[in-house]
Amino acid sequence: MRSSAHCQIIFTSLIIFIFTGALSCGQEKQELPMNCTKWMNKVVPDLGGGALLEDSTPSDQEIFEAISCLLQLQGDKRQARFGGVTRLEVSQILPTTTIELAALYYISYLYDGRWQHADGVALWNRNGVINPPGSVETAYMAYKKWFEKVKKIGLEAARKESLEPLKGTGLYWYGN
Repeated sequence: MRSSAHCQIIFTSLIIFIFTGALSCGQEKQELPMNCTKWMNKVVPDLGGGALLEDSTPSDQEIFEAISCLLQLQGDKRQARFGGVTRLEVSQILPTTTIELAALYYISYLYDGRWQHADGVALWNRNGVINPPGSVETAYMAYKKWFEKVKKIGLEAARKESLEPLKGTGLYWYGN
């Protein structure tokens, strides 16, 4: 008869084998999970606060991490940590900003380097319709496509080429 300690070792090894195999099954490349708390904290009000804007320019790697994290917020329609107009001279009252929309605005801030890259945290079309139906979904599709290209060519090249996430969508950040 085998000892209970020997059986426990075999059982534990089998569980570890099954668990790690299940995690990697069907995955060609396993990426380490990143901590998105820092970036999601910028737009999600109930994650603890902290500085909204960056004290220094984030590295390209940090910006790629941030964009990857912030794109995960698609569909989160709760009220964002920030919203409204970004300039004092703008008198327009904008709709409440959702977390998913604030995440896209923050991505553009990281890419552009300017918080006031638009007059407000809202999308609009050339007819003046603010946040038209389906605009956030369209914007997310465009940002994801744009991000794939940016990852391939790098931030510096994307900026030199003036690649803009919303280009060709018929949508613009409010005031642009």
